[in-house]
Amino acid sequence: MLLGLHSCQNNHKKDYYDLFSQGQSPATAHLEYETNLMYSDKPDLIADRNCNPKLSDVYNLFNKWRKCNIGVRTGKYLFAELEKFVAVYNEEYNDIGGKTFIQRYSNCSGKEEPLILAVCIPLMSRVHRHIMQSKELVFIVASSSFEDYNNAMFVVFTSSAAGGLPLGIVVTSAESVYCYSSRND
Repeated sequence: MLLGLHSCQNNHKKDYYDLFSQGQSPATAHLEYETNLMYSDKPDLIADRNCNPKLSDVYNLFNKWRKCNIGVRTGKYLFAELEKFVAVYNEEYNDIGGKTFIQRYSNCSGKEEPLILAVCIPLMSRVHRHIMQSKELVFIVASSSFEDYNNAMFVVFTSSAAGGLPLGIVVTSAESVYCYSSRND
């Protein structure tokens, strides 16, 4: 019988789902699972796809797990989950200075409004309050793309005697003056 043609058993899928729940990526979960198999009392199971799925199968398991536990990666459901996360974050961290803002991407009536996600964690709020030059002197570190969506990410800093201190993070789908000026508060 060809061991490489079997599909992964449910008890092994559960083991992978547990690793994903702990924050592991598909690659690190697969590496840990294979390592555990090698040091088990039956190391020959590493050749059995029924017990040790291929990495592509692990990625498929991860995508199923993510869809059930985190949500989809694209479309209106992604924005709905992101808006829920922003609302929960603002509710939980508003008292200590954490705040977020989201503007959903829209292309209605020929007028495009880009996605804008602005984040200010409590540490950043303290920098705004206590470092006086944060109102006048900033520098920006920009990325060229962010994940699969080709969004730009900007981290805004100010200078201090201790070095650069963070003021905020902005993720946007367009690099225009509107994006930079619309959430400068």
